[in-house]
Amino acid sequence: MLVGQQLGPFLIEKELGAGAMGAVYRGKYVKTGQVVAVKVMAPGLGTSSASSAARFEREAAILKQLKHPNIVRLFGVGKHKGTAYYAMEYVKGESLDHIMARRDRMSWEEVVDLGTQLCSALQHSHEAGIVHRDLKPSNLMILEDGTLKLTDFGIAKDLDVTQLTGANNTIGTAAYMSPEQCKGDPNLTPKSDLYSLGVVFYELITGRKPFVAENAMEMFLHHVNSKPERPSRIVLDLPVWLDTLICQLLEKKPEHRPRDAAMVGEVLASIQAKVEAQQSAGVEAAKARQMDLSPEQRVGAEDRDITQSLLGRKKRKPKKQRKQGLARALQASGLLALLVAVVAGIVLLTRPPSAEALYKQAENLMKSEKPERRDQARTGPIDKYLERFGDLDNAQTRQMRIWADDYDAADYEKKLDRHVRYTKLQKGLPVEAQTKAEEIAFRAAVAEGEGDRTEAGRLWKQVLETDSGTGLSVVARRHLVALGAIDKEDEHLDMQRQKLRDDRVEPDLDVWRKEAFLARRQEQIGDRLGAKGRYDELVKKVNKEENVGTDLTLRAWRLYATVKRRQMEDTLVKNPQDDKGRVKLITEIVDTLGKADGSKLDLRAKAYDVVTLYAGDDRFETPVMSAQKLVKTIDESLLRP
Repeated sequence: MLVGQQLGPFLIEKELGAGAMGAVYRGKYVKTGQVVAVKVMAPGLGTSSASSAARFEREAAILKQLKHPNIVRLFGVGKHKGTAYYAMEYVKGESLDHIMARRDRMSWEEVVDLGTQLCSALQHSHEAGIVHRDLKPSNLMILEDGTLKLTDFGIAKDLDVTQLTGANNTIGTAAYMSPEQCKGDPNLTPKSDLYSLGVVFYELITGRKPFVAENAMEMFLHHVNSKPERPSRIVLDLPVWLDTLICQLLEKKPEHRPRDAAMVGEVLASIQAKVEAQQSAGVEAAKARQMDLSPEQRVGAEDRDITQSLLGRKKRKPKKQRKQGLARALQASGLLALLVAVVAGIVLLTRPPSAEALYKQAENLMKSEKPERRDQARTGPIDKYLERFGDLDNAQTRQMRIWADDYDAADYEKKLDRHVRYTKLQKGLPVEAQTKAEEIAFRAAVAEGEGDRTEAGRLWKQVLETDSGTGLSVVARRHLVALGAIDKEDEHLDMQRQKLRDDRVEPDLDVWRKEAFLARRQEQIGDRLGAKGRYDELVKKVNKEENVGTDLTLRAWRLYATVKRRQMEDTLVKNPQDDKGRVKLITEIVDTLGKADGSKLDLRAKAYDVVTLYAGDDRFETPVMSAQKLVKTIDESLLRP
């Protein structure tokens, strides 16, 4: 902890927050007393990860280029005892995600005001050649006077400098990422930020995100393939201009989004004036209609017959005439009813089923677990619906497309699995590729099965370039998204490890992520052989699941574990490790912890990893016992006042 210590010219007063990259403190510039925010790189990060150190330094370099009232300012950069830090503007306010946690949603007027400020900040950043890449409510601070400040350029990309992240790596927060980010496109443009801006606007206006998913992989697929519901269908009083703007920002193709942030700001600035003009015109028109009427023209009690006529109603006849008319009407209506019934029967027998009827048929068939029922749905109502109503843009049509894509993709996935099984194990019958795209897809699937992420990604891109738009294109896009999500999953697991360190409580994870979490922790402490074994077990467990052939989540976890297993194998070839070496490694880790004088939470976290990962294994009995004692001692000390 640095609280109370002097870091260069700054006296550290309070910790404001911490993450995997480091911690942010409130400090004071000793010479003038000015309050600043000081971001300090996490101890050891610079030596253990060159890319992390470079990213930290790049954030400071990026902030140095930006001077705008809606972007947090950089004051200075320095090092203290080998630890990098930089001082920036201290923003006294609240992040937008905290504000939204207290509110259902914001009014469109508030969004227009905040959005105009944010667009100004983004345009300044983009003109400097910088794409933020992580636009989200938690990175937007709102001051007491309503001023917005854009923060956290930690993963921003300077378009004039080689990016730090590798090709096909996904960076950002899943719910706010653009389709091109989800695909791992290395050449992101400012229009990627515009998509994220659309997600933020959508959430502020409606109180919910455009897409909901249980994990990052599903969210990526939504961004790439799904269309969100128009915000005006959720917020009925939303001005049409803002509704249209948000939908344009959320276009899948960058070229279909607005030109730049400045253009978005101009549209936002004009909305208030357009709404006021529309309201004023409505009031004036209503007044004009009333003023144009003379007193004789205004309807009173004596003008009821005239009013009935104007409304399309006939003047009432005398009672006797009404009885005679009724008798004649009854006779005529009997004949007319018979004729209508005959015509209706013919129409019902000959007209094709409606969109609603086809959707209902497909829905009932797709609910079934029987493959033959799903076959009937695809070749029957789904096919007919898309042929007749495929151009409609509504939730019903989008669902029909999803069912069709899922069915076609699952069919291809089974074919790919059979090919991989035959290639690897020589089991079953060989599968012949029918097209050039299928041939490339077979090779991509084999590369994935071997954990060769780079080759698989290259081949799946070739499939997209070669295929003419069949279900195989859907498969290729999904596999590219899954490959791009691997690094993102590592980042998520690292965040869970940091949370475990801070909270001292095991995170609540699903069964697959829990297995991956253990393997990732083993990998990070240097036990590469142990991590390889855990990743291998994860692959085997997923393969035992009956629905692994159709469940996208299961397939994503299998791919993740396969690629990670290959990574461990590659490191073991370069730097071999055996069981004796593993025991020595863990023993040395625990011995070092017992003598270290660092953060109690850091020491406890490392000791707790040893206990969690190796308890019950007789080979590690001695270091586990020492680690257990250390955890207990630290916990007791933390409980003391």
